[in-house]
Amino acid sequence: MMRSPHSFTVAVRRLDGRIVVRESRWVSLSDRFRFLKWPMFRGSIVLLESLHNGISALTWSANIAEQGEAMKDEPEQSGLESPSHKDTPSREPATVESDKPAGLPAPALWLTIGVAFLMAIGLFALLPHLLTWLIGLAVDSESLQGGQSIWFHLVDGAVKMVILVGYMVAISLLPDVKRLFQYHGAEHRSIHAYEARMDLTVPNAQGFSTIHERCGTAFLLLVLLAAVLVFSVVFPFIPLPTESVLLNHVIFVGIKIPLLFPIGGIAYEILRLGGKYPDHPVLRFLIGPGLLLQRITTKPPDEGQVEVAIISILKTLWRERVGGELPGDEQDYASLEEFRASLEASDVQQAG
Repeated sequence: MMRSPHSFTVAVRRLDGRIVVRESRWVSLSDRFRFLKWPMFRGSIVLLESLHNGISALTWSANIAEQGEAMKDEPEQSGLESPSHKDTPSREPATVESDKPAGLPAPALWLTIGVAFLMAIGLFALLPHLLTWLIGLAVDSESLQGGQSIWFHLVDGAVKMVILVGYMVAISLLPDVKRLFQYHGAEHRSIHAYEARMDLTVPNAQGFSTIHERCGTAFLLLVLLAAVLVFSVVFPFIPLPTESVLLNHVIFVGIKIPLLFPIGGIAYEILRLGGKYPDHPVLRFLIGPGLLLQRITTKPPDEGQVEVAIISILKTLWRERVGGELPGDEQDYASLEEFRASLEASDVQQAG
């Protein structure tokens, strides 16, 4: 999955070996509402749009996988051999014009995002807050029971960190997620090659690291760190709302939720600065934990996975080169070479 200023592209390898590419025009909310590009606003928008695009891409790729399973089963029913990548006959790529990513319809997509958001709030806001309070009760510490002290939010942040890392490690053991993390590594290696101004080939990309300073994984950890800072500054000035300790904690969790938007803004600005000044010691210290976490969320990819990532980058660059008003499309290709030939033909057609 790749996104440029005007393009959103997803590339998926089917079971028969062909690579399906879906590209659509991308118009960010910040392009429609200019104030959303201001510092402290843009981080929240990037977070929401990334969540939308990620779920959309995953559902579309799942649809492609289901289609591949159906194609695999059909020959078995007829007594024929299942097609392989090597034996798939060359043909013209199928093209379907589209400006919207395939997958879930818009209402279902936003419902999925809403459920994911609520689960994230429960797992990374409500649960850590509750556990920190219970720790305070267990050790008989007043500073860990009221929800207002700096110590409460330091422990709360540490609990969140443990939950996040434990969650990442647990899901990385699943075969499908491990493969997803390999594609994550393929994306990073391909982007490194592009930023190094090298030819986008599989051998060139494979020479780079799977770690990248501007990765969303680093963003997640920066959000946790920024949350500790913001909560430690804000909550000491909030008076206890009621006489019920339990109700007060429920209200405090409710206050934390809208604070996630400025927290996301702070984290995003730090991430931008870290990408701009990667050798700055303070910034390296701040983004360092996120780079370590990428050792879990990225895995070394194989050549076929890097090939898919490169195709996705090249397709987004195509949009930036030819202009943002052309309709998107969905095509499939046998290889990176066939895709490059298709791009060259498209450039010639546009030039003509």
